[in-house]
Order: sequence, then structure tokens, then C-alpha cells
Amino acid sequence: MTSNIQQTPRLSGDTIVIDMDFTIVHHVLPADRGDPYFTTFNEMLQAQRGIDAAAAQELIDQTGVGPECGDLYAALADLDIGFNAYLEALLPRIVPYTKAYDDAVETLAELRRRGYRIFPATTNGRIACLVKLSAVGLADHTGSPYFDDLFGGDDVSPGGKDLNCPQFFTALLERVDRTADQVIMVGDDPKTDLANARGAGIEQVVLPRRDQDQDYVIEPDGGIYVKSLTVMLPWLDPPAPGSGRPEIQ
Repeated sequence: MTSNIQQTPRLSGDTIVIDMDFTIVHHVLPADRGDPYFTTFNEMLQAQRGIDAAAAQELIDQTGVGPECGDLYAALADLDIGFNAYLEALLPRIVPYTKAYDDAVETLAELRRRGYRIFPATTNGRIACLVKLSAVGLADHTGSPYFDDLFGGDDVSPGGKDLNCPQFFTALLERVDRTADQVIMVGDDPKTDLANARGAGIEQVVLPRRDQDQDYVIEPDGGIYVKSLTVMLPWLDPPAPGSGRPEIQ
């Protein structure tokens, strides 16, 4: 690891794209309890239709959605399961295993106050984004006040971020209607978040590495590794007038 702190970075642009897991939230479910997203879905179908678990699973399978693919949000609608009710049933199973990083919450609030546009850059589907953020009080069934739009990885590019990089970031730039130099990427993974973002031309990449001693380290890979996401806040140039959102006074 590089030991010398280099010249203080400057970050410019009006748009932040940010990863979800291990950047904003720490979300690790017990491996021996199954997938609560689909267990909840199955149980709600059983109660709604008076069927057993096998019949409910058959209905879910017919939608083409599964833990690794498909739009769970659309599958809920197809089978007439309201998202509000689903979220209410699911959250008690998610909350104990999902925590927000304090520095991420503080940074999101300050970025929003300053008028930055904020979008997810995540492998998660849309519904998982809503669930995880709702579990830590950063969203509800209507969305999140911290994000301009809360979409999933599959909504950006088929296969999402992990399976389709750096093309994912190229598609993300199109989705948020910005060029690479107008965007700052924030994520924890040197390959998925840093190398692939830079492969799409996004040079400004900040990565939380919360166990390092230094406030920040600029590594040879081009990433700016920070002990806390709040470290980046003084480096940010204000969005150009009219380019971001109105600053909150």
C-alpha cells in the first residue's frame, strides 16, 4: 500500500454515482436461513391464494424471476402482491442484518444539501436497493430522498454491474445523461467499481477503506482511498450553476 499522502485531490462535476453494499450499507444475511426476499414472496402468495409453498413457488417460477435474475418488482405486480405490503412483511427479516455506515449517511445528506445529482451504481436490483435503504431509514416504498432516481443494475445494463463492466458504466453515463468528466464514482471494490469505471472514462473514483490509518491515500491504480467518505467533502467543487439540483439552504 502506498504510504505517502499526495497532493490534496480536487473533484469536479455535478453527479455522484454510488455503490450500495459496503459503501452505503453493510448487508450480510445468514446463509442458513434461505433468501428472505423470496421466502416472503412465497408466504404472501400462500396466504393470498390459499395454496401451499410448492404451488406458490411454481407461480413465482413462471414469472421467470429468481435470486440471480429477473425483476422481482415486476414479478410482485404480476402476481398481485402490493409492494407496500411486501416491504412491510420483509423488513423485519432484513433490518437485523443491515446497517448503514455513519460516514455514508452524513456524506449523502451533505451532497444532497449542496445540490449534487445522486444515482446508484450497484449490482443490486431496484427492489433490493429500496429494501436495504428502507432497512436503515434512508428510503421507503416511494423511493429515497437522497437519490434522484433509484434503479437497479439490471435497469442500467443486462447482467448488471458485476457481469457487464465497463459497459455497465458506459450505459450508466447515458442513463444519468452526463459525460465521464461530470461524474464522480464512489464504491468499495477496486476492480468492479474502480477499474471498470475508469475503463468507461470516469477518472474520479473514491473508495472507502475504513480500516486504513491515513485519511486518504492515492494508489497507483488511480483510486482515492479514504478512511471515511466525509474526507472527500472538502475536495468537491460546487456544481456549475444550473447543472445540478438547487442547493438546500
